[in-house]
Amino acid sequence: MTSGCGARGDSEMKSLKIALQDEAVCLLKKLKDEQQLPGGGLAVAGNPPAKDTLQNFSFGRHSVASPPACRPLPRSKVRHASTLKGHIAKVYAMHWAADCRRVVSAAQDGRLIVWDGHSSNKEHAIALRCDWVMTCAYSQSNRMVASGGLDNAISVYNLETRFSDLTDREHANTPHKMLSVPQPSGHSAFISRARFVNSDCELLSSSGDGKCILWDLTDQTPKTEFIGHQSDVSSFALSPDFKLFVTGGGDCVPRLWDLRLGHCVRIFTDLESPKQDINDIAYFPNGNAFATASEDSSISLFDIRSNMQISKSDDTSAGNSACSLAFSKSGRLIFVGYSTSPFLAAVDIISHTTNIEFSPGSRVHTSRVSSLGVTDDGYALCTASWDTTLRIWA
Repeated sequence: MTSGCGARGDSEMKSLKIALQDEAVCLLKKLKDEQQLPGGGLAVAGNPPAKDTLQNFSFGRHSVASPPACRPLPRSKVRHASTLKGHIAKVYAMHWAADCRRVVSAAQDGRLIVWDGHSSNKEHAIALRCDWVMTCAYSQSNRMVASGGLDNAISVYNLETRFSDLTDREHANTPHKMLSVPQPSGHSAFISRARFVNSDCELLSSSGDGKCILWDLTDQTPKTEFIGHQSDVSSFALSPDFKLFVTGGGDCVPRLWDLRLGHCVRIFTDLESPKQDINDIAYFPNGNAFATASEDSSISLFDIRSNMQISKSDDTSAGNSACSLAFSKSGRLIFVGYSTSPFLAAVDIISHTTNIEFSPGSRVHTSRVSSLGVTDDGYALCTASWDTTLRIWA
C-alpha cells in the first residue's frame, strides 16, 4: 500500500517536473524569438559592420538589421500646417510652450517672438539686448520666456506684464530678470541653451565655458554649477521628470547629471570613431535613453540603464551635419534637422527606414534647420531655419 502510494507520488512529481521543464523551454524560446536578430542569432564578435546609411544602424560595434517582428511604417507624408513669417534674419532657436499651442523663437534680427501656433499670429515681439541670440525657452507656466547668446547673459521676460501708454511701451523690452552675474559666479562664454526647470523659479543653462548652471530666479544667483566637460557645452536635454539632464558638446562625450546631487553621475563613451562634436541632444520619452546629433551627421542612441551606446547611424555625408533632433511622442521616430539638403528627415528607429516624408516643394526649408521640437501631446512638430521662417507640421 505504502509502496504503491510512493510510486504514484514519484510518477506525479516526475510528470510535473517534465511539464515545468517544457514550459521553461517554451518561455525561453519565446524570449529568444523576441530578441533574435535576422539569421537566427545575436551579433557576435568578428562580424564586420556593414556599410550603413541612415536606414541602417550599427548596434554596439556590430552591424545588425531590424528585428524580424518589427515592420516598417507605411510610406506617408507629414502634412505642412503653417509657416510662421516675421523674422528677417536666421532663426536660431524655438521652444514650444506647455500648452502645446504657443511657441517662442529667437533670431539674429535681435527679436524674440511668441507665436500662436494655431492661427500663426504674433502675440509678443521683444527686442533683445544682443542680436547674437542662440537659445530661447518657454516656462512651464506659460508666463515667462528666456533667451541667451553671445552676450554671456540670460534675459528672462514676464509675458503677463501689461502696458497702457507709450511711455510704458518704451520699457516693454526691459528684461524682467537678468542673469549676468560676473565671473566666476556666472558664465564666462556664450549661452548655448537655457531651459526652465519644472517651475518659474529655476532655470538651467549651458555655455561655451564648459559648464552648466542651475539658477535661482528668485534672487538671480547660481544655485548649482555642473563642471566636468573639457570643451564647450553645446546642448543639454532635461529628463521627463526634471531630475536628470544629459549634456554634450565639443569633447564629444555625453554626460548624465543629477540636479539633486549636483554632479555628474554617468559618462557615456562613444564606441564608434572618429568622434565628432555633439550639436544637439534629445531625451527618449520614457526617460531611459537619449539620442545625440553630431557634426558628421550621425545620430547615436544611448541607453542610460546599461550605460552604453546601443546604436549609431553611419550616414556621414561629406559637408553635412546633424544640427537638431527630437523624438516623436511614442519615441518611434527621430526628427532630424541638417545643415544641407534634405535639411529635414524622420527616421524610424526600429525598422531604420525613412518612409516618412515631408511635403515637397516650396514648403520645405531651403537652409539649415537649426532647431526643432515636438509638442508635449505629440500632435505637432515645429522647425526653425536659417531661411528666416518657422514651419509647423502635423
